[in-house]
Amino acid sequence: MQIKTVFFALSSALNDLLNADEVLLCTFYGEDSDFVRLNNNRIRQAGSVCQYEFNMQLISGNRHCSASCNISGQYTTALAQLVRLLKTLREQNRHSPDDPYLNYNTTPFNSDDSPENQLADSQEVIQQLIHHANRLDLVGVYASGTLYHGFANSFGQHNWQTRHQFNLDWSCFLNADKAVKSQYSGSVWQPEKLEQEFDSIHQQLALISTQSITLKPGNYRCYLSPTALSSILEIVSWGGFGLKSHHCKNSPLIKLNEATKTLDPRIRLSENNRNGFTPGFTNQGFMKPEEIVLIDQGIRKNYLVSSRSAKEYNTTVNAQSESPQTLQLSTGQLASSQILSAIDTGLLINNLWYTNFSDRGNCSITGMTRFACYFVENGNIKAPFNVMRFDQSVYEILGNKLIDLSNKAECLASTDTYNRRSSSSMFLPGILVDDFKLSF
Repeated sequence: MQIKTVFFALSSALNDLLNADEVLLCTFYGEDSDFVRLNNNRIRQAGSVCQYEFNMQLISGNRHCSASCNISGQYTTALAQLVRLLKTLREQNRHSPDDPYLNYNTTPFNSDDSPENQLADSQEVIQQLIHHANRLDLVGVYASGTLYHGFANSFGQHNWQTRHQFNLDWSCFLNADKAVKSQYSGSVWQPEKLEQEFDSIHQQLALISTQSITLKPGNYRCYLSPTALSSILEIVSWGGFGLKSHHCKNSPLIKLNEATKTLDPRIRLSENNRNGFTPGFTNQGFMKPEEIVLIDQGIRKNYLVSSRSAKEYNTTVNAQSESPQTLQLSTGQLASSQILSAIDTGLLINNLWYTNFSDRGNCSITGMTRFACYFVENGNIKAPFNVMRFDQSVYEILGNKLIDLSNKAECLASTDTYNRRSSSSMFLPGILVDDFKLSF
């Protein structure tokens, strides 16, 4: 039996065991993934993971409790396991307090989103990677496979989504801390894209092989790559886009929310579920909009609203959580061939690390520059520069200091694999900014 069929059959069998006053919500996560870890351009570890997780939430009135377990995918064995779990939840529910913010969908809406698998064979991908890296000291991880998400409830709702996704995250080291870091992710493998990445890597390795310079602290014109920008937006996402954090006055974008600050009119940020890998439905059975415009023309437009916040603040659910999972920033006019000339004299920053808030109320973020960061003079890369600290407000880099955005966005899938492969991603251009503040 296909795992989708098994999941819906299990949820149906559990529904038949419910008492008259009970509601059951069932969610499913599964993956069938290949993982390959490389060091010094050699395979050091390779394997496959196939795991299925079944979650149940049992509701009686305003009382509820939930539990999850891994299942084998074999119907009879899984059903016996889940029946025992249902009995445990029923006993726990008798001692659970009423939840004033319990909120779940009672109007069934069925969906099935299962596109064709266009992933390349993992062995072929690794062969291509090793071939292009040749004698380079390549370190990285390749993860590829199918992610499954499902939902069913005792009202008869059935939702299913399949996503076929790969993520190649690697660095090529020259020596010591000198390296070039790259990432390539998506759902359709393109060998020519990998070849282009390695053309860029060879060029950058030649650049970082020259003597690094130490910059003086100060303000510089700077281009932040999509990867560098993602490190900043990941921090802003800690409460920056949720309705709850706005009402609790602890959002790092509180000044934007209250219209005392604005961003550049070219800034349009959205949660674009249409392009992402996360499911189009929540664990409570609500359907997500294809797109939620969070910031439009530099002004706050909407918030991410979870089921609990929707109940508390009497509004509509549009997200599973109030942190973005498919954040997208609109592009600008800056072509990749024009980046160096647009910088003129300043910095090209490809990677940041150790990012954190320095002043949450002003949405100021600090961190360190990392791999493949260059000083540019008269439109030409002069030399790599040593690690520097930055401290900058988002109201500046996406506001009054923004010069332009690149005309192409990159898909940056999350590399998190703790317990399971993450389905989060960002679609971001690079940005050219003025007066980017650096210190030691």
